[in-house]
Amino acid sequence: MKIKTGLIIKVLLIIGLFGSDALYAQNPDIKPLPGLLDDLKLLADKTNAERLEALTTILSEKEIAYEIEPFTAESRRGTVNGRNLVVTFGSGAKDFVLGAHYDKVTVGSGVVDNGASSIILTRVAEALKNETFNNRLRIVWFDVEERGLIGSAQFIETHKDDPIVSMINLDVNGYGDTMMFGPTASTGMHRLYELAQSVAMKNDIGFILFPRYGGGDDISFQRADIENISIGVGPLGEVREFWLAYNGLDAYKPAGTPVIFTNMHSENDAMDKIQPLAMTYTYTVILEMIKQLDKMIK
Repeated sequence: MKIKTGLIIKVLLIIGLFGSDALYAQNPDIKPLPGLLDDLKLLADKTNAERLEALTTILSEKEIAYEIEPFTAESRRGTVNGRNLVVTFGSGAKDFVLGAHYDKVTVGSGVVDNGASSIILTRVAEALKNETFNNRLRIVWFDVEERGLIGSAQFIETHKDDPIVSMINLDVNGYGDTMMFGPTASTGMHRLYELAQSVAMKNDIGFILFPRYGGGDDISFQRADIENISIGVGPLGEVREFWLAYNGLDAYKPAGTPVIFTNMHSENDAMDKIQPLAMTYTYTVILEMIKQLDKMIK
């Protein structure tokens, strides 16, 4: 079913962006998970190889089995070598993927983009390690996202014979109070967006839907015709500005670069930006989405 992007834009402009407190309510009963900052510091200001080593150490300490999938790919910049990190739960007939890239650009600490999401995945894996699944869940930390979504594309190539039916991507989940779900303009994604909205509303966590959204590893799965959603979090004002930059009519577009972008790929991407409660909002939504999606996949 093709979603009518124009209608979504008009509705969100009139109701979502400039009203409807229900979308932005926050649950005072949600408390930050302990130890998130300590875990994230293990990734901050590290090389990509060191970040991978830190993640495998965290998983080992939590007694979570993992695999490292090395790859070599050709890009516009030449040959690229990378390593995806994969945790597998269940052994059902269908596969679904929860992923985030762990690599960073040279500048900045790489905690907003995308260390926080990577640590959230370790906590979700810990919460799910003793669960029984109807299907097979792959939790994947992708490499070389910052150089053209290469790690996620290689994961799809490596697992092209696997029955992957769905993918949830985490990108930019370090600070703020309003979740971002996008891109809804892609076809065939209604199940994931309905699920994300219902879980966020159930937990009184604010959100905004993005018809068009920033490019992340979800795009690799979209190109492979696998249903997908990308999830981030930011302050309400920054999220509104970001939404308008990608989806607003010309009269509403911000004049400069949205603030949320200035906290990525720059020295502003630093530990002082990180809010454990924001990471916990994403953790809360993702954990429940995974449990429900496993029941929905037939």
